[in-house]
Amino acid sequence: MSRPALTSMEVCPSDEEVLALVCGALEATALARVLHHTERCGACALVIAEAGLVRGETEPHPVSLAAARPSAVFTAGQLVASRYLIERRLGRGGMGEVYEALDRELNERVALKTIATSLADDPRAVQRLKLELRLARSVSHPHVGRVFELGRHELSADTCQWFFTLQLIEGASLRHRLVGSGPPPLGEALTWAEQLARGLAAIHAQNVVHRDIKPENVMLTSVAAAAEALWVDFGLARVDLIDTRSPGLLQGTPDYAAPELLRGAVASRASDLYAFGVLLHELFTGALPFSRSASFGQTDESARSRALPLRARGAELPPEVDWLVRQCLDCSPERRPESALNVAEALRDAAQRVADAQVGSAEGARSRAAGLTLLAAVLAAASAAIALASRPSGAPSELGASAVEPDPIAARTAAPAIASTPPAPPRGDSLAPRAVPRRSASIAPSSSSAVTDLQPPSVTDFGGRR
Repeated sequence: MSRPALTSMEVCPSDEEVLALVCGALEATALARVLHHTERCGACALVIAEAGLVRGETEPHPVSLAAARPSAVFTAGQLVASRYLIERRLGRGGMGEVYEALDRELNERVALKTIATSLADDPRAVQRLKLELRLARSVSHPHVGRVFELGRHELSADTCQWFFTLQLIEGASLRHRLVGSGPPPLGEALTWAEQLARGLAAIHAQNVVHRDIKPENVMLTSVAAAAEALWVDFGLARVDLIDTRSPGLLQGTPDYAAPELLRGAVASRASDLYAFGVLLHELFTGALPFSRSASFGQTDESARSRALPLRARGAELPPEVDWLVRQCLDCSPERRPESALNVAEALRDAAQRVADAQVGSAEGARSRAAGLTLLAAVLAAASAAIALASRPSGAPSELGASAVEPDPIAARTAAPAIASTPPAPPRGDSLAPRAVPRRSASIAPSSSSAVTDLQPPSVTDFGGRR
């Protein structure tokens, strides 16, 4: 299987781009790429912050990316834990780096994600990580990326590097799709939304909380119309940073954090559903449901309570989908949907109604076109018939002389009609005068083809061309 090339969003910005960004001279396309790259690359985000991209700072202090960015943990061609051959680095996040590696025991390519080295000095954190891994491995669903195992690589006699391996998914992230192409068509968006809701329901069924729902953690298996959506980085996303059962610590990405998490509550299924509502809003509109705070660069609870309906933002959505997203975004956990499965069922029903409406609209358009064509043909035939019927009896037909037979009776009676005295009737005949047949008002052509040419096309013919 061919490997996808690195996209522009996966490439770290150059020193020149960082300087242009700090000075406000970076053009819009490059600016969007760099900012979205820093959402996955914690090292670049730190470098840019140190370079002066901090609100309120008037004089930037540029630094060299090469000097500030941490060196890669592993390099291409390195054998990790005597089993995984590193092929290339896929990206870097705030929690660690992700590599594509070849599992030499199974001869399969996997994604290998490193974990903060500080875990090696914290036995409780390691035990917590192992527990999370066991829970994550229990999730088996077509729309959830598989988690394989936890491993340890000895860097030296005194230090080690923890990592875990995951399913390698060929494709691109949902963030990459939204930035590159904008929101997908409604039918495709509803399909992906239902797939992700069912995947999230499978995660919750195993008592696992994702805790870091965002477009960066959704992978699309391809860029074609038949792409499928999968969750990645669930359960383990933040376990290497904090104990998720400890209150008072913000978990996940701030823009997707439920209001109760901002107040220090513990992550739950309800907070996952809130983050899923934010993701759905982005999927359907391409934008967050709230405006970010100018002082903190993130949304606060008061802004979240003023979220506009999706339809108010111009999204052509069924009312029930608009209501569903707003229910997920409710500031009260008790008023959010009961489960991700309920959300999936509602999305499935909405997708079916949209598909039925699209099919009905197409069939209606074809029926209307066929009806108009048939009506035009009937009117043309009726117009021709009226024109022939209103023509004087002695006038020549436009169909041509060969199309009208001569009237033999009229020919025989033409001469006697001029005589002053009519001949005596033969013996035995009636004494009543002979009635002279008149030409019929409608001319009957002798050839059936002349009539056939005027007939309107049959309905069956139109149906065959659908």
